Amino acid sequence: SGHDLVTVGDDGTDRHLAVRRRWSGFRPYRPGGPYVGQLPSGVWACVGHEGAGVGLGPVDGARVAD
Repeated sequence: SGHDLVTVGDDGTDRHLAVRRRWSGFRPYRPGGPYVGQLPSGVWACVGHEGAGVGLGPVDGARVAD
């Protein structure tokens, strides 16, 4: 159906599955640490946490709400 095929075979069997959607676990990192603040456009941003974003999300949400 026009989709790429991927082979899955960790259990010793090969199956060809159609790839319907791709996702990348992109975790942005900022060398100086996360940026939490208002951009010149007026948009508030909390970015650059790398893998710690899930745990720091509630803390940064509270900071932005204040």
